[in-house]
Amino acid sequence: MGREFASAAARWFHLPGMRVRPEIVAICRRDISPENINWYLEILGTKACAKFSTNNANTLEILEYTGGEQRWQKIEMGQEVPFASITHGIFQFGVSDAILQMWAGFLYEFDEGRPLTKFSGCVTPEETTVWHRLFTAALESHKSGSVVTVSR
Repeated sequence: MGREFASAAARWFHLPGMRVRPEIVAICRRDISPENINWYLEILGTKACAKFSTNNANTLEILEYTGGEQRWQKIEMGQEVPFASITHGIFQFGVSDAILQMWAGFLYEFDEGRPLTKFSGCVTPEETTVWHRLFTAALESHKSGSVVTVSR
């Protein structure tokens, strides 16, 4: 599920005309029943908000506040996979597809020495360190109720 979250967070920056930066407030799982697992992310800001849920992983909801009317917009992001698979064209992308894509990405990088595309590479130790710092800062911010600077 972390891949879906990372995908939604990365897509935020590619939305046209966005003048705000997302800040992670919390990552939660609402329902713990195995048949109804839903990971979601809500980013609440003073100028814009965003919602993402794994129940509808192809949709990103955004709200921009410019002083006038406020309304949520749904952006149907769709999905693209760097490596062709049997099911990706006929079924919704799921966990098994993510695992196949991760294996294909790893094997491609192992063989070629580089990722197929900019967004199909394996996570690097440096990226893992940045994510760890980001989530640690989010936890500290929540605990202290203040803004925490994330170092690179």
